[in-house]
Amino acid sequence: MQACQPLSCILHREFMKRLNPSLNLPISLLIISLVTLISYANSLNNDFVFDDKAVIVENELVKDIHKIPLIFTSSYWAGYRWEGIEKNEQSLYRPLVIFSYSLNYLVNGLNPRGYHVVNLSLHLINSMLVFFFCLFLFDSWVVVSSLIVSLMFATHPIHTEAVTSIVGRAELLCFCFFVLSLLCYLRARVSKSFHPHLFYALSLGSYFLALLSKETAVTLLGVVVIRDWLYRYQGNVRAMAGKLLHEIKRSYSGFFLVTLAYAVLRLIVLKKPISLGSITLLDNPMVVASYWERILTAFKVIGNYLSLLLFPLKLSADYSFNQIPVVTTIFSLEVIFSLFLLAAIVGCAFWWIKREVHLSFSIFFFFITLFPVSNLLVVIGTIMAERLLYLPSLGFCVFVVALGHRSLAAVSQQKHFSKVSVLVALTVILTSCYTMRTIVRNRDWYDGAHLFESVVKNASQSARGHNEMATVYFHKGDYKKALEEAGKAIEIYPGYKEAHYCLGTTYNKIGQHDKAVTEFISALRIHPRYPSALLNLGISYHYLKQYERAIQVYKDLITLRPRYAEAYNNLGISYYFKGMADEAEKAYLRALELKTDYADVCKNLGVLYYQKKGDSKRGVYYLEKSLEFDPQQPEAKQIKGLVQFIKERG
Repeated sequence: MQACQPLSCILHREFMKRLNPSLNLPISLLIISLVTLISYANSLNNDFVFDDKAVIVENELVKDIHKIPLIFTSSYWAGYRWEGIEKNEQSLYRPLVIFSYSLNYLVNGLNPRGYHVVNLSLHLINSMLVFFFCLFLFDSWVVVSSLIVSLMFATHPIHTEAVTSIVGRAELLCFCFFVLSLLCYLRARVSKSFHPHLFYALSLGSYFLALLSKETAVTLLGVVVIRDWLYRYQGNVRAMAGKLLHEIKRSYSGFFLVTLAYAVLRLIVLKKPISLGSITLLDNPMVVASYWERILTAFKVIGNYLSLLLFPLKLSADYSFNQIPVVTTIFSLEVIFSLFLLAAIVGCAFWWIKREVHLSFSIFFFFITLFPVSNLLVVIGTIMAERLLYLPSLGFCVFVVALGHRSLAAVSQQKHFSKVSVLVALTVILTSCYTMRTIVRNRDWYDGAHLFESVVKNASQSARGHNEMATVYFHKGDYKKALEEAGKAIEIYPGYKEAHYCLGTTYNKIGQHDKAVTEFISALRIHPRYPSALLNLGISYHYLKQYERAIQVYKDLITLRPRYAEAYNNLGISYYFKGMADEAEKAYLRALELKTDYADVCKNLGVLYYQKKGDSKRGVYYLEKSLEFDPQQPEAKQIKGLVQFIKERG
């Protein structure tokens, strides 16, 4: 009696007969390329937005070719100086990502188009790798099946944050080397005549590069073990357990050693045990939740992820406090639904092991790769982020196509219709919908204004979203709306120091300096060592002509940040208005010593020497230096006029 075959194999035979002869490898790759380029072509005109500015535009390591070696001995944030200090508290080690930005800078400078081209190219490569991965792993699938998975992956709107946001490159590089490592591993396991050891070495090398791109690549070993269990041992635990020592020695020991080497390197560079650094309540409210509250909230977030994969309509670049409130009871409907759904999915994964192994593998792949960023094991730096689904979504895409195979094969036994035509039609419809949504979503990442308009629309309880929108309005000169948005941010999160700071700077701009003082003091109550708030508090006191208070605030700031050039400049201004010319001169000169091309200080020194010291020669010298350092400054015309006036008077 002939053994019963999985239903997907029934459909497979028809595909082999009808599609393989015409749908060959080059055509498949061409289709993938065209669809991917169409989906993301409009992202190439986007600007640097959100974290792009901190990680690239303001990153000293990226912009200095001589510092490239330091990239591999520094943390992810080491090159970014925030208010005069290194933002080094986040313990991330991703040198390959920063190195790629440095190469981009060498070629493109700070033209964002070049960075977007690289991201799009990586996503295209990844989509092709998905195609080859499916061909190689699922040998009962034909080209068309792998093509459908690849097209789903290439066009799914959930990937826009990873592809269109330049800092999403960590996800792109990690995925690229992760899947490449898997492919080389699979090739090594089946290769008998063509250097299996070479492919195994390539697999380990790719795995190491994936780790240097993002920490979540550590899940590769779990995926490898699950793959072997499902496909080599047909899901038989006893059979695999009997050969576990052999497998560890032959296949897994190399991955263990690479992981250990990476952990040691990371420890040497960061000089601390493996940790996630400081995590704020704003970024992840789970940081203050109890253990069970965190677990329940994490399950709720996983439910949200699944919902976005199925219906990628309301996408957001930010889910910070309090868009996703911490769950305090298991009787929450969202939690109950999420737990039921997850239990059903995991149950099906085990049920399908002997029946539809592709479905089982896709589910295990999804949850294994999602686990490190799920907040179930440890609290990470964000409660939820769409970019984190870039790697796990491969499991989702495989699942959808595998389930389609099974469902279509089952229905076709009852009804007569062209299975191929139905599958192609469904693929065209789904891919078209994904592509259109992705194109629309790319526009949201055009600049900060577009991005945070979408955030406050789709994540209306995000405090950061409202504060960033306030900053956008501030720079547009719409101070009324800036006050409204910053006020909403504080209403959501009263302890949001940046929102108080935004209110303060806006009040200063409209001349309400007393209210500005109140907001800056509120920000400093939350965070006493907040340099920008201290600097602007001093400015507010100066505007109120309370020079003594301004001077004291600047002195406190200098004690906190001894190399803060702006603090010395402002101190000099307050001394000048108080009639203390000598003290003003010392402060200005110290600021210029710290920042040798400081145009504003040169202007202030020029005015000081001419008006207070009677030294016209030095006055002209510093005024001309100011114009040399910043010819486009707002007061350039007045400075030129003053220089001409001084020279004419002799």
